[in-house]
Amino acid sequence: MTQPQLNFIIVDDDESSLLICKMVVKKYLNPNSIDTFPSAKDALSFIKSVYDENPKEFATILFLDVNMPVVSGWDFLKEFEKFKNEIKSQIKIYMLTSSIDNNDIALSKKTGLVSGYLVKPLSKEKILDVFG
Repeated sequence: MTQPQLNFIIVDDDESSLLICKMVVKKYLNPNSIDTFPSAKDALSFIKSVYDENPKEFATILFLDVNMPVVSGWDFLKEFEKFKNEIKSQIKIYMLTSSIDNNDIALSKKTGLVSGYLVKPLSKEKILDVFG
């Protein structure tokens, strides 16, 4: 069964986690594009400029780490929430983190912006659970 094409944005300060996630997405999904950012601030700037000016033809999945220096995943969500609805409606956010803290899981559900919470590393099984 062929998966619909999707754009992916991966935000994680850990370079090896970025690489693993990118490899798993490429291997098991049919990505139209994959953009990776070790900085949440850079990812926010990218989304604001690219998605505001050029709505995407395909839906976008964003994998977001929780614990990052300078701008955390939670800080990212606070800024993302301020974006225009036209931008937010194009992107589904999944927390992809090493945190198994129940408070983090509960907080991700409360935001209304997070579609799912996945514990690293991303794997074939986790991809299939989320995307069928």
